[in-house]
Amino acid sequence: EPRFIKTASDDKAIKFTLTRSGNTKEVLKVFVKSVNDTATAGVHFNDVNETFLFAAGETSKTITLVLKKSVITGSSNDFLINITSD
Repeated sequence: EPRFIKTASDDKAIKFTLTRSGNTKEVLKVFVKSVNDTATAGVHFNDVNETFLFAAGETSKTITLVLKKSVITGSSNDFLINITSD
């Protein structure tokens, strides 16, 4: 479940935990990309475009998405998180 955290710039952020299951004996590369919907990257949130490398035996990583003040005080804005792997 997402958790809100306070950032240094007074914006808020959402932390997501990416959990790996199944065969965890091998290295796994995961790509995470934010996608605009009614919210726009750079205006309503900081764009996320990251590659995460799970080491053998590693089962979780944290993704942080910073929301801009316009989202926190404004109307409802939606975005998507696209997660893929090799």
